[in-house]
Amino acid sequence: SVPVDLRSLVLHLEGDPALGMNRDALGAIVMIRTGERTQMRQLIGIGGHAGKQQSFMIHFGLGEIRTIDEVRIIWPNAQGSEEVFENVEPGRYTVRPNGGLVPLD
Repeated sequence: SVPVDLRSLVLHLEGDPALGMNRDALGAIVMIRTGERTQMRQLIGIGGHAGKQQSFMIHFGLGEIRTIDEVRIIWPNAQGSEEVFENVEPGRYTVRPNGGLVPLD
């Protein structure tokens, strides 16, 4: 059996205002491909004043999948900058534009 924390991919995106995007990366689109299956999520904000207190995370359930073939991030700037990561292990990561996947503690 695969441990529960390894049955998902959780990404905390951090935007870069110097690259024309908001700090929370709101509007970013993330797609993952595992074999023939593709999943997509868009990072959207939570309404109301309490929403600013939330940490925005994107979660993908993986079941028994042990490697993600491709993670594609479309950043929320005018250029629609894209980053692609291949052969990603399930887990929790922080992602910054041009900064790679950094494991969360």
